[in-house]
Amino acid sequence: MCLGGPVGQEVVLEAIRILREEHDVILRALDILSVMAFAADRGELPRHQDATELLDFIRVYSDGAHHQKEEGMLFPAMERAGLPRTGGPLAVMLAEHEEGRDLVSRAAAALAAPGLPADAARAFGHTAGEFVGLMRHHIIKENQVLFVIAEKRIGAEAAAELDAAFAGAVAREGKVRRLHVTNLEALEARYVKAVA
Repeated sequence: MCLGGPVGQEVVLEAIRILREEHDVILRALDILSVMAFAADRGELPRHQDATELLDFIRVYSDGAHHQKEEGMLFPAMERAGLPRTGGPLAVMLAEHEEGRDLVSRAAAALAAPGLPADAARAFGHTAGEFVGLMRHHIIKENQVLFVIAEKRIGAEAAAELDAAFAGAVAREGKVRRLHVTNLEALEARYVKAVA
């Protein structure tokens, strides 16, 4: 069974469409976090429940669902198609996923830290701002580079298997996925649309 297609023979992957669609949702979360970070940098701590809810969205939707599909399905398919896991684009993406996890943990710790609210706000704002910048650039690299490589390198048979695996993952995420997007919409109304 040949999993890698010839370089230059492009296959359109439903899996990539799903990931790009999830990127659009994650970018909306980053817009909210950016507003929170900007206010926090001025010493204004966001509503604790809102910030916690947004970090939970990032952990469950962005990392728990989206990154897990990339790390558990797409990246291994790209490896089988000949792209090395170390020293190339996959290594960069994996390192950025880990860096993002660390920043989210640090932002959550800043929210939970005892002390002066202004200090906690600035710590949260700085860390959240770092995360926003990292993930916006990360998404651009995935959309414009990594996913293009995937569609050129993964052969038709492997693409069909990957697409089926993604469809199953999205179906399993169903209710939790919808709940988190609904929560995100409420936060958007409070932070992004209120500022616009």
